[in-house]
Amino acid sequence: MAAVLFLLTLATPIAVWQLGTSDPFRFWLNEDTTVPLRVWYRGVRAAVVKENSQSIRIRGTPRVVLAEPSHTQFRMAMVLSGSGALEGIRIRMRTTEHNLSTNGDGGITLILDRTGTRIGDGSTLLVQTDTIRYEPSRSLRIAVEHEGKETRIAIGCSVFGPFRSRHPATSQTIIEPLGSADALVLISDIVAEGVSP
Repeated sequence: MAAVLFLLTLATPIAVWQLGTSDPFRFWLNEDTTVPLRVWYRGVRAAVVKENSQSIRIRGTPRVVLAEPSHTQFRMAMVLSGSGALEGIRIRMRTTEHNLSTNGDGGITLILDRTGTRIGDGSTLLVQTDTIRYEPSRSLRIAVEHEGKETRIAIGCSVFGPFRSRHPATSQTIIEPLGSADALVLISDIVAEGVSP
C-alpha cells in the first residue's frame, strides 16, 4: 500500500503538468481586450468549441452562458449563422443561469426562429414580427444593450426598445440553440463593452 501511495505522490504532479487543470466547460473569449468574456456551459464536452478569440461553435442544444464579469450594464454584439438542422436561437438577458434553472426566471427573452422574432419579459410579449426570421443561408447581426432598467435589442438594421424591465441587469447572456442534436450554430465577432462603471 505504501508503494502505491508513493507512486501516486510521484505521478500526480506529472499528470497535472501534462494534462492541465482547466475546466473544458469554461473558457474565455476576447482575452486580449479590456472586456474579456467568460463562456461556460453544461452538457456534452465537445458541444461548444472556441473557434477563435471572438467565435464559438455550438453543436446540439446546450445552454451556453456568456458572462461579462466586470459589468452588468453593457453592450454586446455578435453574428449568428447556423445549419439547416437549427430551428433558431433563444437569447435570455437580465437573468442568470442559476435563476433560470432554479426559479424559472427567463428575464428578457429574444426568440429568433423560422417563424419570426419574439421578445418577451416574463409572460409579457413586447415585440412580435414575422419579417425577421432565422434562415440557414443567412447571417444575422444581433446586438443588445443594458443600461439601467432599459434594454435595447438590434437584429440587423431593426432596433427594438428601449424596454423597461423589473429584472435587474446581470453580467450573463444565455444562448440556447433551438432544434435537434444535429443543430449547428456559429456565433462569431462576439464583442462587448461596458456602458457604465
